[in-house]
Amino acid sequence: MMRTVPNESSGPRRPPLLWEQHCCLPLERCADVGELARYRRPGGSFVSVNVGYVPHSAEDVTGLIASWRQRIAADERLRLAASVDDVEAAGRAGDVAVAFDLEDSGPLDGQLDQVRHFYDLGVRTMLPSYNNRNAAGGGCLDEVDEGLTANRARSCSPTATPAGGRSISCPRKVC
Repeated sequence: MMRTVPNESSGPRRPPLLWEQHCCLPLERCADVGELARYRRPGGSFVSVNVGYVPHSAEDVTGLIASWRQRIAADERLRLAASVDDVEAAGRAGDVAVAFDLEDSGPLDGQLDQVRHFYDLGVRTMLPSYNNRNAAGGGCLDEVDEGLTANRARSCSPTATPAGGRSISCPRKVC
């Protein structure tokens, strides 16, 4: 469903929202999530933090997210964001809205039901493949780019994804 933004041209302009679609912290449970507060801006900010890619298992990423969620919730400058409404509320409060992303589908371990699992943990974007080949397709560092596999193309359709296609994006890799 598309949301429209009301025209507020009659009043003072609100500073624009800063949107960082893919930022990184060290992929360690003990990483300092407080570093995300550097994104605080008037008008609000949203960051999507990478939580894993090909070398990480579903178990690795689940543990990392659990640790980071706990510490994000304890940091008064940060707010976990599951929706646009959460992003807007964080912006009004001057906090940084935080969600997670997977750099590729490797952490799904070939199991599409993991999409729902990671969605429930706060992952909102995922590339099918990126640097190296995985079950979804070729990677931009591979000698030969074989593209996406037919299985992955089907899995990205809204009716086939366990998350119902709600907010998980399945764009082609970008190199």
